[in-house]
Amino acid sequence: MEYQNILYEKEDHVVVITLNRPQVHNALNRAIALELHHAWTTFKEDDDAFVAVLTGAGNKAFSAGWDLKEAAAMTDPTFYEEWMKTGDSGPCGYTHRVDIFKPTIAAINGYCFAAGLETACTV
Repeated sequence: MEYQNILYEKEDHVVVITLNRPQVHNALNRAIALELHHAWTTFKEDDDAFVAVLTGAGNKAFSAGWDLKEAAAMTDPTFYEEWMKTGDSGPCGYTHRVDIFKPTIAAINGYCFAAGLETACTV
C-alpha cells in the first residue's frame, strides 16, 4: 500500500510510523486512520519488526486531534453508520482493531490533543 498521510520506515528491527500532515499539525482524518490501521497490521505481521515508534512530522505537533474541517464537512448522516460496518470502533479508534503484542512507543514531539492523545495512548 502506498501511503499519502503517513510515513512507514523500517531500519533493522525498528519501524517508525510518522503522521505526515504537518501543514495541519498532523490532524487525523478518515484517510490517515485507514492508513494507520494498515501500517499497524503490517508491523504486527512482520516477524522481522520488533518495535514500532509513532511520531508526528514537523516540530510543532504530534497531532492536533481530529481534523475538524473534515468533520464539519461530514454532512452525510450515514457516514458513521457506514464507518461502523467496517468493524472499526469509530473515527479515532482504529488501533483497537489491531491486537499488537509487540512493544510500541509514542514519541510525542509537540502538541498532542484529543484524538491525537487517544492515538498516543492506544499505541
